Amino acid sequence: MDTSIVIATHNEGPSLGRTIESCVETVPAAGYEIVVADDASTDGSVDAVQQRFPQARIVRHDRRQGASAAKALGARHARGSVLVFLDAHTRPENGAITRLAAAVGKLGGRAILTPAIATLDAERWRTDPAQVGHGYAMDLQTFDPRWV
Repeated sequence: MDTSIVIATHNEGPSLGRTIESCVETVPAAGYEIVVADDASTDGSVDAVQQRFPQARIVRHDRRQGASAAKALGARHARGSVLVFLDAHTRPENGAITRLAAAVGKLGGRAILTPAIATLDAERWRTDPAQVGHGYAMDLQTFDPRWV
């Protein structure tokens, strides 16, 4: 399955570039795209990543509308059959996005999954595997949720 990594951002500064760099480093080159959904940033961070990561597609709101609206904007412009949503201060672990996409594929593409997410120290750009949050999955036909 082709995967679109949708990164919602608003004035995230250097964290946005670090997030994209982490995606590039941890996801195999083929079969994914990065869509940066800018919620009217004014700090220059989106322009900086556009120069540094020309493979990332930038879509923008003219005025701030919030994180959910930015993610929806990115989803509308995504080309992948699997959408992975990240905040602009996220460091995916090696293979994490690939595993998420594969899990969606095993469920026939009819799934919403949330991964276990380790706490990120944004200053040192390191995750703490001892502090992990867990999410849930939802069956899109019955809307029955379950803990992962």
